[in-house]
Amino acid sequence: MSKYKLHYKHLELEGKIPCFNFSTPLELKEFVGEICHFNVTNRLNPIYLLCFEDCYTLNGKRNEIFIIESHSVIRDLFDGPPNNLIDIVEHVYTLEYHVKDYHLQEYAFYQQAYQQALEMHIKNSRCFE
Repeated sequence: MSKYKLHYKHLELEGKIPCFNFSTPLELKEFVGEICHFNVTNRLNPIYLLCFEDCYTLNGKRNEIFIIESHSVIRDLFDGPPNNLIDIVEHVYTLEYHVKDYHLQEYAFYQQAYQQALEMHIKNSRCFE
């Protein structure tokens, strides 16, 4: 049974976003590292939209959405020392619940990523509280 899921939309994908399943955080970190390496090697400079779903905080359940313009920031969030995103999420949030669904999407323009972030946020009931 997979513990981690990454819904990954590469820059040129049209249509349904595939979901990749991982059993360990290391597998997820390596996959994201390969994505960043491919983009750097091929001189692609996408704007990244990163979201993780259903995080439990002291204020209740919520989604977090980020727009990031750097390969190295994405790579470091998943695998950078000493506190990468996966480690932070697993230690900050309760032991009973860990973030399992990550969304990483690539866009050619910041405006496209921003529009998608707004659409994702509007679907969240907290937007209308």
